[in-house]
Amino acid sequence: MNNLKDKQEYISSLMKQPSSAWRDFHNKSLISVFSKGKKRKWNIDYKSYGRFEEVKLPHKSTLMNTSLKQSLLRRSSVRIKKRSLDLSLNEIGTLLYYSAGLNPAHHNRRFYPSAGARYPLEIYLIPLRTELSNKFTYHYYVPHNTLEKMFRYKKEDVYNLFSYSQKWIKNVGCVLVITTMFERSILKYGERGYRYMLIEAGHLGQNIYLVSSALQMNCCAIGAYKDKKLNDILHINEQHELSLYVLALSKTK
Repeated sequence: MNNLKDKQEYISSLMKQPSSAWRDFHNKSLISVFSKGKKRKWNIDYKSYGRFEEVKLPHKSTLMNTSLKQSLLRRSSVRIKKRSLDLSLNEIGTLLYYSAGLNPAHHNRRFYPSAGARYPLEIYLIPLRTELSNKFTYHYYVPHNTLEKMFRYKKEDVYNLFSYSQKWIKNVGCVLVITTMFERSILKYGERGYRYMLIEAGHLGQNIYLVSSALQMNCCAIGAYKDKKLNDILHINEQHELSLYVLALSKTK
């Protein structure tokens, strides 16, 4: 583009291109005016599967003996080439508690920030090599620090969620799925609430990375998976809840 005319034609061609979905969403969730409304007290919601058996999670560990610096230096996305050792209940409990559990220093708050303390995120665990029954999916119930034993699943269905380049998933100890109950945030923040959910998933994901690093576990976030099939395995209602983020965890010698 050596002359002004070429530049003008190029800019004109860009302007004529159809708007992309991400740009439409971003524009739809802009803030242009602040209005002063009445203060409202929002209750924190917890999703529970009351009809299912609960597995109490221990979280005793030497986690606090590991410095933040050590955890940061070790933090890495690891795709293991050999089978994971079985993850213990204590390792799973420690990971979930310090990543997503209730922080005793702050009433009803957790170990990660949430816009308006709405906490729309939920965590599900799909065990592949753990001390848990590896035939059922589990839901992390935050108030009790327990896993709710949910539905049967087939390992092959889990492996088939991921692309051919991710065959290493067959070696991991478990898969964590972060979902969002989007109405919790949308109710307070409208369309902009969806932005906050994505940011919050990043906060929680980094917690999982750092705590797994402190526990000398391998962690790897996975972005490419079949959303609909994963939601079906978890039996979640897509009208109210959607999967956002998947992380694979393992432990090797």
